[in-house]
Amino acid sequence: MKISRLELIHVTMPMVSKFESAHSSRSERELFLVKLTSSDGVTGWGECAAERIAGYSAETIGNAAHAIRNTFGPKLSSRSAVTAADIDGLGVGNPHTSFARSALQQAVLDAELRTVNTSLAAYIGVSADYVSPGVVVGMQDDDRALLREVDGYIADGYQRIKFKIEPGRDVQVVRTVRNHVGPRFLLQVDANGSYRGGDTQSLILLDEFNLAMVEQPLPPDDLEGSKLLAAQMSTPICLDEGIATAADARHAIEFGAGSIINVKPGRVGGILEAHRVQRECAALSAGCWIGGMLETGVGRHANVVLAADVSCTHPGDVSASRRYFATDLTEPFELIDGRVEVPTEPGAARAPIPEVLKRFTTSVERII
Repeated sequence: MKISRLELIHVTMPMVSKFESAHSSRSERELFLVKLTSSDGVTGWGECAAERIAGYSAETIGNAAHAIRNTFGPKLSSRSAVTAADIDGLGVGNPHTSFARSALQQAVLDAELRTVNTSLAAYIGVSADYVSPGVVVGMQDDDRALLREVDGYIADGYQRIKFKIEPGRDVQVVRTVRNHVGPRFLLQVDANGSYRGGDTQSLILLDEFNLAMVEQPLPPDDLEGSKLLAAQMSTPICLDEGIATAADARHAIEFGAGSIINVKPGRVGGILEAHRVQRECAALSAGCWIGGMLETGVGRHANVVLAADVSCTHPGDVSASRRYFATDLTEPFELIDGRVEVPTEPGAARAPIPEVLKRFTTSVERII
């Protein structure tokens, strides 16, 4: 496929409520979409899920746009043909371009699959019609507000709730939620790497609450500490921020730093590498699930498909569109009877609705 036009469409989306984690707090989502047009006139879409400021990752929206504008775009414009697999090689030597490559790869793969009238589900071998998603609850100072939010999601039909913790906001929060929902409801927590060696005693106390996992308790580069913590806890350790490739996943699992991997296409450089991480986890009999980065329907399309893969052992962060946005850029993903339908239309992304996209667009830049 020859790329005849490549644009970055910068968007700011208001969120239905403020979302707070250990590294950020926001009430709107800034992002950009990649819009690609092939020489055959087929359009492909991709979403860059990087954050506005460094926190979850060193790569920001600005960094990602710069990489596409000044490096990847010029490289792709000179090629007579480009495939989704080619995007994997663009970041060699620069590890901080994962989100940029993921957005580009999704757009290329979207155009490729639309050209041959094939869905992403068929492409990666997903046969499930529905996926049972989980939902994420940000940190809150008011326990009553937290429990009201939890009750709302349970009423909606979510079968797993993940909530954010950090040192000093952990054991009591977990106890409050566990006592409220009962002993069997599926709960897990995410620390976003906010703990250090001296803080781990409170994490060990979480064993009494029957959690599905503790996600990324220590900094992503502290595999030794994570291994030591895993040996002291009965609750499984899930790794997130430090897993950038399938090779990283294999190393961390074999080392004993964790037994579950949160797989995010943006973090690992794209849909293809995300699926390779899933295959690696399955080969090692390790757990995995698909995480979210507050994507719009453009990116959520791929996440839902990947979450339906047989390798996934836990519900993913692939909640309905209205969990985050009153109006999504695309036709919304809906939660019906506790399930989200796996998209089967051709392509690797759900295309935005033109008038909605225009409403939330802040700028457009042509790269090719």
